[in-house]
Amino acid sequence: MMGFSRYSHILFFPTLLALVIWQGIFGLFLTLHYTPTELRKFSYLVHAKFITGIAIGIFAIFGHILID
Repeated sequence: MMGFSRYSHILFFPTLLALVIWQGIFGLFLTLHYTPTELRKFSYLVHAKFITGIAIGIFAIFGHILID
């Protein structure tokens, strides 16, 4: 990550970056490990991904507020 140190002083940026990476890894795990019919049975996994997406949005909003 070339420019990570440039943005690491922003309070929410490292947390947001970790959540985005987690979202990608978790989504890849769900896609590779379960079929769509199995995911319907384990809907709490999809809701965990949804809650992570909401957290990303909240941290992004606060990050933009702090930058301005």
